Amino acid sequence: MGRSLCGRPGPVPKMNFSRSLIAGLVLVISAAGAPLAYADKGTVTHLSGVLSAKKPDGTIRVLAERSEVASGEVVTSERNTYANIRFADGGQMTLKPASSVRIEKFAYQQDKPQEDSFVISLLTGGLRLVTGVVGARSRAKFQVGTQTATIGIRGTTFNIDDCVGGGEGCEGRDAGIYVGVTNGAVELSNAEGRLVLQAGQFSRVSRGVAPRPVANPGFVFTPPPSFLRSASSGPRPSECVVRR
Repeated sequence: MGRSLCGRPGPVPKMNFSRSLIAGLVLVISAAGAPLAYADKGTVTHLSGVLSAKKPDGTIRVLAERSEVASGEVVTSERNTYANIRFADGGQMTLKPASSVRIEKFAYQQDKPQEDSFVISLLTGGLRLVTGVVGARSRAKFQVGTQTATIGIRGTTFNIDDCVGGGEGCEGRDAGIYVGVTNGAVELSNAEGRLVLQAGQFSRVSRGVAPRPVANPGFVFTPPPSFLRSASSGPRPSECVVRR
């Protein structure tokens, strides 16, 4: 067992919210201000529960709002936790509860597009992505990996839900990776084929099967109302660390 340098977090209350919040959240994310100063990092801007980041050396940090995450880290949200991370290029990633994503490589400098990179892998759960400058000017360098397909973009807002092995929110749904596009378009590809999804379209990708369109699977995306407020500001917070 690891040794924690912080206290036990309190329980996170269960919340239910109206569908109108979804549209409001997208508008707030899309209207985010100027890029952050740190060109190779993301910053937690909104958090409703327990979020952690595991470094390549095994060290685990329990994050707070204004915590930073970087390439090589695996970011995990616990049950009932929504977390929004804003990257230096203005892109946004909102993790759903019980989700985990590895930030394979993120790099952005305003005057060096040749060094752009945004590569992540969804390990479990689900997320919503709103692309930033890297996704707009260097589409070939923006990639999301999943268990059954690779996702490229054309400037967009989209959701991914991993139901390959079941998981929260997957009850009653066939196994696979589900993708839905709100704005723009994405390209799904694997060894069996490829599929371009436009806004308002959905797909399920199963193991060993080419991506194919499906009806709206009806996944819930309901971050709390606090996600509509402006991101908190100030110095970086103290973080809890578990030493392995």
